Amino acid sequence: MTAFDAGSIRVLIGLGAVRVRPRMYIGDTEDGTGLHNMVLATVNYALRERSGRRAACVRVTLDADGSCTVSDDGPGLSGEPRNGGDICELEAVMTRFDSQDLAGDVGQPELCVVNALSHCSRIESRSGDKSFDLAFRHGVKLSPLGVRTIAHESCGTTISFRPSADTFAERRFDGARLKAALEALSHRSGTRIELKDARGNAAT
Repeated sequence: MTAFDAGSIRVLIGLGAVRVRPRMYIGDTEDGTGLHNMVLATVNYALRERSGRRAACVRVTLDADGSCTVSDDGPGLSGEPRNGGDICELEAVMTRFDSQDLAGDVGQPELCVVNALSHCSRIESRSGDKSFDLAFRHGVKLSPLGVRTIAHESCGTTISFRPSADTFAERRFDGARLKAALEALSHRSGTRIELKDARGNAAT
């Protein structure tokens, strides 16, 4: 029998834990459940972002390159440090858990889980006359925060991600499956959710 002591214990913290045990955070990674939960988690974030605002909608696009893009008309995120911390709001939502429960919650995955399990991802947020953006690969930031001035004041957040082949056995989104799930979510939330399939198949 192999000896077991404290040195054999692996302490998994944050996004490293997500990549090692993805099913604990996103669901089954082989039958499509986890793959589609990636989309639903991003849409749920968009719904929270635009909570309290009037009308408009959340737009979901299945892109031709295998990625998914979700846009909302929420208040947007700032490039300023979060609550006096060491990173800005934009980076915090993509890399850190809001809760203290590192065991995760498959029923309500956070954006950092989507980011960790994506080959590549990008977030762009508009607030006032500024636009902020960050790009990631496997949850790791690729470059410093991008900041630019936009001509007209607007707000909202756009998130794109492409699921990682290291995690998901099948990475093609099922348009019909997502349409049904998003219609149910739209009914529960009272928010219009549009689905566009840019891969050549109608999904709206």
